[in-house]
Amino acid sequence: MLRCVLTTVLGLFLLIPGSAFGSGSELLVRYRDSVDAGERGDVRRDAGVVRERSVGSSQVELVRSSSAAVGAERALERDPRVLYAEPNVVRSATESQALGGTLPTVQASFQQVNVPAAWELSVGSSENTVAVLDSGVELSHPDLAGRLDGGWDFVDDDPVPQDETPTSHGTHVTGVIGAVGLDHRGIAGIDWTSRILPLRVLGRDGEGNVADEVKAIEYAAASGARIANLSLSGVAFSVTERDALAAAEDTLFVVAAGNDGLDVDVTGRYPCALELPNVVCVTAAGGDGSVPSFADTGARSVDLAAPGISIISTIRGGIWASQSGTSMAAPHVTGAAALMAAREPLARPEDLAKALLSTTRPLPAHAGRTLTGGLLDVAAAVTAVQATAKPPREDFSTSTPPDPPAPDPPVDAGPGELVGVPATDGQPGRTGPHLARVSAKLRVQRARVRGGRLELTAAIDARARGSVQITYRVNKRTVRWRAPIVGGRVKVKFKLPLRQRKAGGTVTVSWAGSALVAQAKLQRRAGR
Repeated sequence: MLRCVLTTVLGLFLLIPGSAFGSGSELLVRYRDSVDAGERGDVRRDAGVVRERSVGSSQVELVRSSSAAVGAERALERDPRVLYAEPNVVRSATESQALGGTLPTVQASFQQVNVPAAWELSVGSSENTVAVLDSGVELSHPDLAGRLDGGWDFVDDDPVPQDETPTSHGTHVTGVIGAVGLDHRGIAGIDWTSRILPLRVLGRDGEGNVADEVKAIEYAAASGARIANLSLSGVAFSVTERDALAAAEDTLFVVAAGNDGLDVDVTGRYPCALELPNVVCVTAAGGDGSVPSFADTGARSVDLAAPGISIISTIRGGIWASQSGTSMAAPHVTGAAALMAAREPLARPEDLAKALLSTTRPLPAHAGRTLTGGLLDVAAAVTAVQATAKPPREDFSTSTPPDPPAPDPPVDAGPGELVGVPATDGQPGRTGPHLARVSAKLRVQRARVRGGRLELTAAIDARARGSVQITYRVNKRTVRWRAPIVGGRVKVKFKLPLRQRKAGGTVTVSWAGSALVAQAKLQRRAGR
C-alpha cells in the first residue's frame, strides 16, 4: 500500500495494511506512440477492459476490468500495441492530533535548520508557485488566507481542493511551507510570499491513486510550479508515475522517504527511490539529530534529512497541531527550495537540488544512511544556489519510437545470460538497422528462492530507463511482476505464493526496448 508518510505526536507509527496493487480492477495502460484511438479500442476489446478516462496528456489511459485484473493486465502486456500495463496504485493517509497551549514565536524545527538566518536573504517571491499534492487544504484557515492560488480537486474533479480528512495532512504540510508570516497569529511558514497551489489527490478517507497523482503532476507543471511537495510514499513502483515526474523537468519534486523504519535501497519506496534529477527525497531527523525509529533511510535513495519530530503547523478547524513523520520533514525542504528559487530566479531543479545537498550539516547518526549524511541548512542553501545553463535533455521516459519492430531472437552469451541483438526494421519494404539502438546486454547475476521469496539481481545497459517484466514459472503456474531499472541494475525480492515457494523454476526477465536500447529477453533457472 502506498501511504501518506505521517505519524502522530504520540508516536503512533503503525499503518493499516492493505494491497499494494491498487484500486481493485483498475489498470493504467500506456500505449505505444503510433497507436491511434481506433486501435486503442481494439486493444481494450481484446483484453476485456473498458475505458474510464485518459490520464494527463500522455498515451496513458485508466481502464477497468470486469473480471480479474491480473488476467487483464497479462492480456494487455502481451499486446504489441501496449508499452506497459500496471495497477492503479493506492495511497493512504493516517491521523493527527491538535496541540494545546501557547505557540512559539519561531518553531524549534526552523531554528534547527537556520530558517531565521535565511529570512535575512529571502522570504520568497510572488512570481513563484509551489504546488502541494496532498489531501487538499483548509481553504478558510486564518494562517493560510491569501497564500492560496486556486488549485484543483482531482478526487472529486472540481476547483475546490478542500481538505476533508480527519488527519488534516495536506493542511499541516501546507502550513510548514507557507503559513502567513508577520501577522501575529499562529505560526509562520518557511516561505511568506510564493503562491501555493493546492492539488487534492487524497480523498476523505485518506486514499488516492496514481492516476489522480499523475494528472496533478501535469497540472502543477503546466501551472509553472517551480517546486512541488509530495509527502507520499509506497512500496509499489509505477512506470506511469515515473514518466510523469521525468516529463515535468522544470519542476523540483520534494518527496518524503516513508515511515516504515526500512532501508529504501533494499526494500524500495516510491517515488523516493526514483533516480531522477528533479526529485529530492527527504527523511526525518529528531531535534537532537537522531534517526527516528520510524524514518526510512537509504544511502543511495534518500538524499538528506530535515526535522520530522513534533512539528507544529496548521490543521482543520482554524487551529494548529504537532505531528511527526517524514511527511513533516519534506515541506521543510520544499520551503527552503522556494526561498532559493526566489533568490535565484533562473535556477533549474538540478541547481536547487545541488545547493540543497551540497550545504547540509553532517549528522553522525545519519552518516551512511542518506546520500549526504546531513541535515538541511536553509540559510546555507539559499546562499549557495546558482543558476546554470540548461543541458541537452536526456530521455528518462519509457516511451518508444513509432512502429517498434518485434524483438530479434536473443543470443545465448553463456550460462545465465542472453543478450538482445540490436533491433532492425523487419517490416515489408524497409531495410537497414536502427543504428541508434544498442544491445541491452541484459544478464542475471543472481536468481534464487530463499525464505519464500524470489531474489533476483540483474544488470542492463545503463541507458535503459523504466522497468523490466519478471516472471517465475514452477509447478505449472506463473507469477509476474514489474521491477524498476535503477542505474543499470534491477534488484528485487518478491514474495511467492505458497505453491511456488520452491527452487528450480524458470525466471524470465523481459526488457521491452526503448529509443536507445534494443529489446531483450533472458531465462534462467532459479537456484537456492
